[in-house]
Amino acid sequence: MKIVGHGVDVQDIRRVEKRLADPNRDWLDGTFTEAEQAGADPHPNSVNYYAGRYAAKEAVAKALGTGFTDEVCWLDVEVRRKPTGAPEVHCQAGRPRSPNHSVLPRGS
Repeated sequence: MKIVGHGVDVQDIRRVEKRLADPNRDWLDGTFTEAEQAGADPHPNSVNYYAGRYAAKEAVAKALGTGFTDEVCWLDVEVRRKPTGAPEVHCQAGRPRSPNHSVLPRGS
């Protein structure tokens, strides 16, 4: 495999905290799978949990060279936690879309 570039993806914790405080849940449900939400750390650590997964999803989309498009959405990229605690990425492009599906998460 040839590496053609590299970078660092970061997320502003305050933006994530604000989105999580919104009772609407559109951003949460449109960006994170049910499994990711079920595995979230309890508050206040949930902010760091979601910020890290959000940044990881952005990095995956960049690495695929597609970004988030009609073919690849936020829910297609799932960041799971291995028993060791290390993150593990699973991609499922093309799966059925939920009503909250969005190419760009609401509030971006």
